[in-house]
Amino acid sequence: MAALPVRDSALRILSLSGKCIVVDEEHALTGFSRRILMRLLHWLGSLRTPVVVLSATLSG
Repeated sequence: MAALPVRDSALRILSLSGKCIVVDEEHALTGFSRRILMRLLHWLGSLRTPVVVLSATLSG
């Protein structure tokens, strides 16, 4: 919800700052969800918030 263009989204983003965000099962996201995640990661990067992205797939 923090990255969606909805009312009070800035407050949602600020409430995530200073915390460690964990995104699990990233490989299972749809195209729309992936775009929202990228927007969220952009904002969290601006706030210098640490993010851990997990995926069950292994690269070759």
